[in-house]
Amino acid sequence: MSDTTKIKDIISELKTSKDWIQRRRSIISLSYEKGKELYSVFTDCLNDPIDEVKHAAIIALGRLGDKRAIEELLRPKFLASPDMNIRWATVSALGKLGDYRIIADLIRQVEDEEWLVRSEVLTVLKEKIVEISEQNDIAQARILIRLLNINDSEIVNMAVDGLRKMGSGACQILIDGLQSVWEKIRYNSARTLGFIGDPTCIPHLIKALKETSPDVRMQSAIALGKIGNPLAIKPLISAIGDFSENVRKSIINALVLFGKQSVDLLITELSLSQNKIVKCTAITALGAIGDKRAIPTLINHLSSSCLLYTSDAADELDGVDLGGRRII
Repeated sequence: MSDTTKIKDIISELKTSKDWIQRRRSIISLSYEKGKELYSVFTDCLNDPIDEVKHAAIIALGRLGDKRAIEELLRPKFLASPDMNIRWATVSALGKLGDYRIIADLIRQVEDEEWLVRSEVLTVLKEKIVEISEQNDIAQARILIRLLNINDSEIVNMAVDGLRKMGSGACQILIDGLQSVWEKIRYNSARTLGFIGDPTCIPHLIKALKETSPDVRMQSAIALGKIGNPLAIKPLISAIGDFSENVRKSIINALVLFGKQSVDLLITELSLSQNKIVKCTAITALGAIGDKRAIPTLINHLSSSCLLYTSDAADELDGVDLGGRRII
């Protein structure tokens, strides 16, 4: 019996059998074959009343590799099926059949109640991110932006890296990301802009220093420090009174990266401000920078009536070379 005759016999058996187990076996047998006629055979089986038969048909469509099946499989009856096995098989088949354009549909499945489905979704998403990164196509950047909101650090880091590789061409999309309703997207957009280092995004990161989320403010300060453009110094110093300790620490670290360029403005802020948080943060930053120009101002604060200032000043002056003079 020729292979063609054998396939025809199996198809005939599949279409006429009233035994769902036999129909499923027929589909599995056919799933290892190739032929244009099989596409309609498998898609017809997607309407079978038995879930196990539909499950086999979905797997068969993934193996067949006919991209026409993508539209069929993206229907809610499969991705939102009450049967976990059907949802898993659908995600797996879409991963085999589809390009990056299936990402938007799969993102919704990341929160699937079943671990097995979630795991398959994440596996497929990672494969698609690799494809996008290899193509380095700016047109696909918005897809990566959406992945910045996924609750999976590996996927987020892969998306960040893909956007970073796109360089300045991805900046406008990332700037738009700073306005997202999703905090994770705003946070990771700021983070990615810091990696890219394009100075055109500085005004937008400065604006983000005043945004509602302390995590986004923190990441914006980090990004401004990485970019290293002196235009960011004054806005960073203006933000050193932030109520969040983590934000203040990030601002200090950013100012330390600017080094001596930020000393004069910090001294001015320390001398003029009456805000205790501002003063303490400025003292910490000046001490961490270690520029001798700050010594007279820091010494003045050693005798401050505020013990909080005095303690901070002493701690920071300990790292500054005073020519052998004892501070305490």
